[in-house]
Amino acid sequence: MSETTAGPSPSPFERELENLINRHSQENASNTPDFILARYLFRCLHVWNSGVQEREAWYGRPAHYIATIDVTGPIDVTYPVTTPLTPPPGKDEY
Repeated sequence: MSETTAGPSPSPFERELENLINRHSQENASNTPDFILARYLFRCLHVWNSGVQEREAWYGRPAHYIATIDVTGPIDVTYPVTTPLTPPPGKDEY
């Protein structure tokens, strides 16, 4: 991703997702950096895939997809933010 963050390096998929978000200016509506949106969406996909696997196991069926991203390990959800966020000038709160 374009910013330095704690944790493992982003996958090629995450980098491509960040570039896609940026290319279509999808970060503008939330004023959120591209790399944070890409990380969030990547994690959503991870959770969805894990949920599908769990559902299929519960029904006693094999999962019918091949994961193209690593969904076997834990996802570090700690953020590099160590100080409280403050609203931008002219705003009382977020």
